[in-house]
Amino acid sequence: MQDSKTTGSAIKRKTKDMKFAMGSVDAHSKTLKDLKPTCVDSGRMSFKERTEKREAEMAALKEALCKLDAEGVESDCK
Repeated sequence: MQDSKTTGSAIKRKTKDMKFAMGSVDAHSKTLKDLKPTCVDSGRMSFKERTEKREAEMAALKEALCKLDAEGVESDCK
């Protein structure tokens, strides 16, 4: 009788864990699906356009970093 209760309890616990894990998998799958269009070449921008945009973003980030580097730690900002 005790083995039956223990087994039943283990099954309930494992089922609960599995449902939680599947919920997590589903949420991550949705996030991946939502992000995929931004990562995969969808024909919206040419390689040259994406490269130029990426370089502009990096330049803006570098400029922001230099503005925040009050102590002059970053060698690129000197």
